[in-house]
Amino acid sequence: MVGFFLAFLSTIPFLFVHTSRIQHLFSVKSVIMPLAGLGIVIWATTSNGGISTQGLTATGTKSSTSVFAWGIISQFNSVMGSNSALLVTVPDLARYSKTRNAQLWGQLIALPVGQTLCAAFGVITTSAVLGMYGEAYWNPYDLLNGILDQSYSSKARAGVFFASACFAFATLGTSIACNFIPFAADVTCLMPKYINIIRGQLLCLIIAFSIVPWRIVATANGFLNFLSGYSIFQGPVVAIMLIDYFVVRRGNLSMGDMFTASPSGRYHYFHGFNLRAFAAFVVGFLLPLPGFVGSFGHKIGLAATHMYSLGWVLSFLMGGLTYWAVCLVSKVPGDDGQHGFEALASQAEMVVIDGQREGVTESLKTDSLPDKEARATGEIV
Repeated sequence: MVGFFLAFLSTIPFLFVHTSRIQHLFSVKSVIMPLAGLGIVIWATTSNGGISTQGLTATGTKSSTSVFAWGIISQFNSVMGSNSALLVTVPDLARYSKTRNAQLWGQLIALPVGQTLCAAFGVITTSAVLGMYGEAYWNPYDLLNGILDQSYSSKARAGVFFASACFAFATLGTSIACNFIPFAADVTCLMPKYINIIRGQLLCLIIAFSIVPWRIVATANGFLNFLSGYSIFQGPVVAIMLIDYFVVRRGNLSMGDMFTASPSGRYHYFHGFNLRAFAAFVVGFLLPLPGFVGSFGHKIGLAATHMYSLGWVLSFLMGGLTYWAVCLVSKVPGDDGQHGFEALASQAEMVVIDGQREGVTESLKTDSLPDKEARATGEIV
């Protein structure tokens, strides 16, 4: 409890920084975290005198091709699932970029190159430490504890302290990017007159602390199983977002309709709910759902296990295809199919930063909004 309380206290100052200015935190993180990981790799390999690979080599009966193939599929699905939260929350951060491709290189480099290097660091370090201590530490936090257990010296304590500090700082950045900012962006849309980005982030902190998170690891095994498999619920969300923008609407959005509660607005739907998206979301996660239930200890068949191994990929494909099919049958409002991809973008090129108008659009002018309503729409429209 004390550890989580201190973590929450250290988070509070960063929540008062607006999202449009928080990029410096991630810049620092992108430097110190790779250095910390590389430092652990260098220490492990030099202390062990190289890399010991024999201890990590599987022995015994050779597995069948089917088992190997499903293992590869399961690992691919695991990687996609772990990144699905970032895929869903990218717009909450990319909306502050100055160019439309500002986020391209970061994702193009960070995801395949950065994560491959991190995985390589883990395998190399675990192999080297196994040669020294005779135990494979796959969890970095277990590794740091193991270092102190095996060699409690001043150098070991200093190294573990700095590595832990880097990990803690990196976790702080991840929490802000994946939890606080997306939550704040959502609640500002629900109640823009009362909640802004800062207030939304603070509200997220209060809710997070009220769920008693320090007891999760000790008591809630089911919750941990849920965290490892809930990506089947995020796959359809990613697919619906992609299909809706690129296929259904062809990149054409109406700025004026985004900021009106009128039933005539093209984004009003059925009392504000896009039933097409809800239907596609449910259909998307139905097939891998039995396997997800089986992860809690219930007996399931082999087919359900395989579908769960395909969890994110399967839910993504089913959700996307369902949403596309439903939209073909029931047209979304304003989708006349007469405009090319992003053909109407030039009519909605307006950015409002801190209430300052930098462009003019035919579909929405800030002069037509009351001052209070203009402020309620947020710092950036």
